[in-house]
Amino acid sequence: MSALSIAAAEWKPGGRDTDTGGGFAEDIRTTVYVAIDVECVATGVEADRRAVALVAAVNAAGETIFFEHVKPDAQVRSYLTPLTGICEADLVSARSLADVVGSLRNLLQSMAPAEVVIVGHSVSSDIGWLGLREGHDFARAEDTAKIFAVKGQNGRRVFFSLRHICIHLLGYDPQRGVHSPDVDARVAMELFQTFGLGMADAQLESHRQRLLRAPRTLPFASHTPYLDGCALSSKSPIYLARLEKNNLQLPSAAYGAMKNENSAPLVHQAVIFLDIDGVLNRTKHATEIHLEESKCALLMELVRSVEQKNIKVKIVLSTFWRTFRKYIEYILQRRGFPPGIVCGVTPGDPVSKKSYVNRAEEIETWLANANVINFVILDDRESASNEKLQPRFVRTQHETGLTHENVLDAVRILTT
Repeated sequence: MSALSIAAAEWKPGGRDTDTGGGFAEDIRTTVYVAIDVECVATGVEADRRAVALVAAVNAAGETIFFEHVKPDAQVRSYLTPLTGICEADLVSARSLADVVGSLRNLLQSMAPAEVVIVGHSVSSDIGWLGLREGHDFARAEDTAKIFAVKGQNGRRVFFSLRHICIHLLGYDPQRGVHSPDVDARVAMELFQTFGLGMADAQLESHRQRLLRAPRTLPFASHTPYLDGCALSSKSPIYLARLEKNNLQLPSAAYGAMKNENSAPLVHQAVIFLDIDGVLNRTKHATEIHLEESKCALLMELVRSVEQKNIKVKIVLSTFWRTFRKYIEYILQRRGFPPGIVCGVTPGDPVSKKSYVNRAEEIETWLANANVINFVILDDRESASNEKLQPRFVRTQHETGLTHENVLDAVRILTT
């Protein structure tokens, strides 16, 4: 018996569990939960030109019970491999969608007389692709996107991506490495079991608010708007314009030129927003760029401590001196830092200061156009932080610059 079934044996039928203050508890002794996920390939350059190419399903124990590729009727323009994990060879001997869905239906029907509940993230889309019918092929659906939806400041419901929820509530990134739909299905099932079944409303709402406060986990398309010339989102032109405007590192795929099917998406695991004056030196307003060797050694200690946890660190220059990026990179390399550790600079003119109110706004603008899992701000200015950024702000004192205590605080932020 799975952990899910054991827990369910203590619950009473009737939908909501009044003993726990609400939630989604129910008697599931005669209910079978199946999580599904569908991957599509591109059949045209527009974002809505897609065809099903892979179907996966897992059971309540997280075991893969269905995994089959599909041969699309239309010609494939791009296999979208970094996003789907699918390549041309996978579809050579694949069956038609009708045949694959027929096999999936047979699997679901074999579970009778149990009530079959389909679980997934934005699962109505997957159900629609497969043409499954509620009340015929399955009893009902449970959508983890809706379970975690929360009212935003504008009064509208905010929906979070599966990856965002998993990173901030389960503590790991499900989409690192080669992508596979049974992984997404397994994550959806884990989230549903952990948070969707039997959790009190107040407790579930606290998790929703935590997701709302967490740094945005941007979609794949925000940093790779196109693959093989195919738009990954209806917003791909907007994403590309933002990347170019902010002078971010662009993968070649952003221009539709990516041909390497095994290329990984551009995701920054940990970013240090780095000031120089008052951090890498002991000066409040320096008249020239100066990076003290001892302070660079402390910064190196920070980077190495984080990377020992298998977390890749990048630096974004938020300093007044950021327009001299190449020179700063040169000095950092002379101090032992690897080439390429600086991945960007915050936007705005540090001299005129006309574009942004303060340094915190510049940092938030950079974050809004990048895909960052975690970050820390090293600065001696209070204006580099605000209420939202405060939990990731390590303020130094210009009289001492970066200290060992500051390093410990930054490591804690980037590794927890």
